[in-house]
Amino acid sequence: MVGANVYYVGSVNSDIYHYPNCRAARRINDNNLVSFDSVKEALDAGYKPCSICKPPTKYQDNVNEISEQMKEEKNQKLDVNKFKELTYEKTKVEQHETSLIYELTGYRISDIQIIICEILKIIMFLSGVCIIILSIKRLLKR
Repeated sequence: MVGANVYYVGSVNSDIYHYPNCRAARRINDNNLVSFDSVKEALDAGYKPCSICKPPTKYQDNVNEISEQMKEEKNQKLDVNKFKELTYEKTKVEQHETSLIYELTGYRISDIQIIICEILKIIMFLSGVCIIILSIKRLLKR
């Protein structure tokens, strides 16, 4: 998932910003590397999002900011169209995060959840085995 520490990079020789792990970003010479703390900063500098890694656009910069804005505006009797627009933008961010997780790991979120459940089953099984072994040891000592 995209966290608060995500930043973006670009080159002084182009007008495109990337996630730092993008294959295009990894080709940028260190001397030409420009870093940005936010999408807004990259956009204000005249950079456009990379078509390979697809970093967020100005509308997707921060899910929490959008959520907070939704809460504030909802409390102020927000008009229905604005609420739908904010909900749509939040959904786009969540979809982007999901695709980024898939790109980085090769697994969908549902696959990762299944793997975690299987790991927990194994841990529970091994805990049971340990308890049985300890019980057998106690019985043999008597």
